[in-house]
Amino acid sequence: MNINQNTPSNFASIGLNTSKTSFLGSKLQINNIKLSLISGDVPSYLKTKVYYDYNYNRWIENRSLPSIKATQVLNAADSISNNGLAKRNIEYNKEKGTKIKTLSIQNLDNSFGDVMMSPNYITKVISSQNSSISMYDNENYLVGQLQSNYTINYYDYSNTETTDDFFNSPYKNDINNIYQSITRNNMKYGIINDSLKFTSSQRVRELAHNITASASDNNEKLKLIKNYLLNNYKYSLQPDAMNINSPDYVDFFLFNEKKGYCKSFATAAVMLCRAVGIPARYVEGFKVRGEVDNRGRYIIRSYDAHAWAEVLTSADKGIWSILETTPTADYENSAANDVETIPQQGNTLNIKTPEQQTQPQSSSANNQVNVPNTARSENTTKEKQNNSDMKISNICLLYTSDAADEGLGV
Repeated sequence: MNINQNTPSNFASIGLNTSKTSFLGSKLQINNIKLSLISGDVPSYLKTKVYYDYNYNRWIENRSLPSIKATQVLNAADSISNNGLAKRNIEYNKEKGTKIKTLSIQNLDNSFGDVMMSPNYITKVISSQNSSISMYDNENYLVGQLQSNYTINYYDYSNTETTDDFFNSPYKNDINNIYQSITRNNMKYGIINDSLKFTSSQRVRELAHNITASASDNNEKLKLIKNYLLNNYKYSLQPDAMNINSPDYVDFFLFNEKKGYCKSFATAAVMLCRAVGIPARYVEGFKVRGEVDNRGRYIIRSYDAHAWAEVLTSADKGIWSILETTPTADYENSAANDVETIPQQGNTLNIKTPEQQTQPQSSSANNQVNVPNTARSENTTKEKQNNSDMKISNICLLYTSDAADEGLGV
């Protein structure tokens, strides 16, 4: 296998497309293009892609995923199939009377129109006219076409969004009873089997058991895995090329390279969790960092792209929680941070550096957000023009997956 370190992975590898492949270990550069404005009840993380299958130096979506489709309005709570984790979560929240929250998303970049950002536990989606909405059944995240404005209703999950939140929740013992729940409820879900599939090296498996040897339960295992990655590895946008003799990228990262960005940390976390029997999956999307405009809307930039591990913390309730294992270095825990370079002779890269971030503020005094108007304000038009002016030559923003795959000599 020919590993070309300078070949960019698909834009999806940083959470911005719907590619079936996300490559690991590319060298990255930064730009700060504004992509979206978000208002309402905004969680800390918004996903664009979920992967289960890790193979050598990439994540691959090779499963055939059933989807729910609609035009303009998608009633997810009524459409999700009855046999799956997403349905279990909806039924649990209905019974509990969980608060429904609302967020509104406005895309500023035309190349971003086929990407939809998703919170967890979506109940309803309302999009602009003539737009197609699809949600993977039992996955509970969105894909779409020609998305300019859309509003999402979702069940409040602020007390289980991250594993740190989950550890302090009333459900903290659920993760220690996952297999009993699966057996008791006859959960023959492919999604659970996929989230337990360990495909790294034997010494990675042994490392996972050594890290968690002192743990008395799964909560402690997660804490030990998180602390191990945070304390023993460095953040870097410029990882070295993977050794051709390495069994796989996770092995190379953990034992040889020992530095990388969030995709490396998230992938390692998923494999370490699976090695000790905790269901986990790899997710790409955006981390909301708190920059707001003069109307209190959160600004999502290209360097806000991020990757993280999600752990099945409650099979009974269909709860996934984020295991954040990437060291924080100001803005530098973004997944792509945010653009991968394509070397070309005789050209110079014009890279924009991030602007000073502001502290998070409340973006809305009211939990209900009106369906966005498709009409553009003068300010939004200017934003789009600014984004167009900021396009960076020789940076691949929408690199086709087929071309990327061929470039890697797979």
